[in-house]
Amino acid sequence: GKESAPFVMEMPRYHLPTLRGVLLRAWERIWLYIKKVTTIVVALAVVIYVLLQFPGLSAEREIHFQAEVDRALTKFQTQVEKQGFAAQLPSDQYLSLMQYWKDYKNASVAAGGNKERKNAINQDFKEKNSLYYGFLKPKGDKKAKKINRGVRKLLSTQKRLRREIKQDKIFNSFLGRFGRAMEPVTRWAGFNWRINVALLSCLAAKESAVATLGAIYEPPESGTAVDNTLEKRMQAVESEMTSLHALAIILFMALYPPCLAAMIMIKLQTGSWKWMLFSLVIPITLGIAISTIVFSGGLRLGLNGWQAMAAFYVVAVAITLLTALLKDHEIPDYMQ
Repeated sequence: GKESAPFVMEMPRYHLPTLRGVLLRAWERIWLYIKKVTTIVVALAVVIYVLLQFPGLSAEREIHFQAEVDRALTKFQTQVEKQGFAAQLPSDQYLSLMQYWKDYKNASVAAGGNKERKNAINQDFKEKNSLYYGFLKPKGDKKAKKINRGVRKLLSTQKRLRREIKQDKIFNSFLGRFGRAMEPVTRWAGFNWRINVALLSCLAAKESAVATLGAIYEPPESGTAVDNTLEKRMQAVESEMTSLHALAIILFMALYPPCLAAMIMIKLQTGSWKWMLFSLVIPITLGIAISTIVFSGGLRLGLNGWQAMAAFYVVAVAITLLTALLKDHEIPDYMQ
């Protein structure tokens, strides 16, 4: 029942900022970020890496991959002996031969279409090891050509096994298991376990989703540079994915919390764990709900990604306008 006094705030006089003042203020904010955030980001990156790498391959899978390696090396050794190069190329040189091959390929790619550089590279590698170079550039030597094919098969097998080992590690990792455990819920939003793993890695930083997807969808054994792009590799594995899946991921990422470092900063600024958990749980829940409604609803109505996107934004704008037209409630006197 008391009379309220008008609110008066005296504003200070405005002046052009001094260079010293700007630099000091900038340094204070940068140093605060370095102290409170950078250490957190590094720690989270380590945690995400550990969750993607451990517990690693099972003993059964290790035996399987080792058997594959032994089989490929034995096959190559038989070919080497058959062509009469056993004395010149013992088994302990197979790895160095493969590395020689890779180094030459990398150097050739770096040279591009420059003939002078390629000639220099050929001369350099020939001087390094004339035997290996003879296998690399067999010309009319039939026996060397067969060794050439054998080395290429060995490199192809090595690349395939490395890709399978990496995928097995991710599949059986703690993060991979968690991603598979989420599938019964997230599949209604169009997310499989691979997408779940990428989204979980976003807790460290949103941009880490692309790096995680790049690790999950390894490049094919061969192909052009265009075929090796992440989009093409995902398309080859996830052939059933459509633009509707992409829209669901976009909407979820738009609502997803920025990163755990930001969540921890909320805790530092508010001094409350509740606000931190609120800012983490609510956006994720809302993102899953919106993505599920859009994906499942669009799938039921037979909409593609563009049609569902248009419908979603029309509904969002309509709800915003309706909310703006609602009558404001009067504030009770005791709250004024």
